[in-house]
Amino acid sequence: MNERNVTLVIVGTITVAAVAGVVVLSVLLPSNSTSIAVIVGFLVPTVTALLALLKAQDTHSIVNSRITKLLDVTDRLARSEGRAAAVAEREVEDRANDLLDRR
Repeated sequence: MNERNVTLVIVGTITVAAVAGVVVLSVLLPSNSTSIAVIVGFLVPTVTALLALLKAQDTHSIVNSRITKLLDVTDRLARSEGRAAAVAEREVEDRANDLLDRR
């Protein structure tokens, strides 16, 4: 399992435990709905924030990997262009030297 899957499993487990806790509390304390509302009011934003954090981390890693790939491709392209320019320059110099040697 990669890091993202582990994090999703952890958040899923926390969510299931929270829902189970609310269900248990609602069964045990049916007349005390205020505490259940407070628990739900705490759990929903917390789980939502955790999921948003996971999405932000996922987006961050995707963007970083694409930027790294772009830099690698740009580096290879610049090197190959430099090599091609050096070869072309060498050919021009060789031709110029051949013309001078023929005179």
